[in-house]
Amino acid sequence: MKFYLQLVCFAMAAVLLSCTGDVPASEPDFPFDVYLVMYNANNGVGSMEADDVKPGQSTVVAENQFVRDGYDFVSWNTKADGSGDAYYPGDKLTPNNHMYLYAQWTLSPASSMHEGHFYVDLGLPSGTLWAANNIGAEHPEQVGNLYTFDATIAAQEWGGKWRMPSQEEVDELLNAELCEWTLTMQNGVKGYIVTSKQNGNALFLPHTGYKQGDVYVNTDFCGLYWTQTSLVSDDLRAFCLRFNEDIRESFLNFAAYGFAVRPVWNEIGVE
Repeated sequence: MKFYLQLVCFAMAAVLLSCTGDVPASEPDFPFDVYLVMYNANNGVGSMEADDVKPGQSTVVAENQFVRDGYDFVSWNTKADGSGDAYYPGDKLTPNNHMYLYAQWTLSPASSMHEGHFYVDLGLPSGTLWAANNIGAEHPEQVGNLYTFDATIAAQEWGGKWRMPSQEEVDELLNAELCEWTLTMQNGVKGYIVTSKQNGNALFLPHTGYKQGDVYVNTDFCGLYWTQTSLVSDDLRAFCLRFNEDIRESFLNFAAYGFAVRPVWNEIGVE
């Protein structure tokens, strides 16, 4: 009788989870002599067989076989939004129940590089080409370094034609006729995917927070990125790109704060 009640409770829980979107609507038949480690494409496509693991034993996390157009696989996670426990192919896993591993994806970098750094062509009227990640970051989700205002940072750090965007170029990125901004979680990091309405290419801009002295503030609340445009009448302030869940704007802020830098370049350089 106890075994039957356990079976009924597990089936009811599976139905509830399928309604919340945490697992697929179609559940497999769960055996009770083994635990299933199931792989979820999480907006990707394809199929992968589940691993069956006897209680107390371990399995090796599988290589990804799913694909997602415009994205690269990063890792597996116990939560779809990347906020759970991360696992990588080849990791040893000892489950204590049936479990899902959700594929985690990052936007694929553009195929083009300049001075060793990937960039994305959004097809903007200005011809501005935006870097795929922040200075100091290796992936789009990483915040990278936070700097007090200096209009030459990008040129110093990356060289070539890389530079900080102007206020006008940030305003172009914010133009609703040119780009669509979508708030999302990417690999556990909150931020915006900025998708071009001109050619469909996209950037990910993570929430960065800011640095005040040696203290990091609001790291999960907002994104703050310097432009190269300072206030002519007041060298203590400069314009930045500022966004959170409610606002997306070009904003005048104090140069002493530490903000992220997302470099740009174009073929004609800076006049």
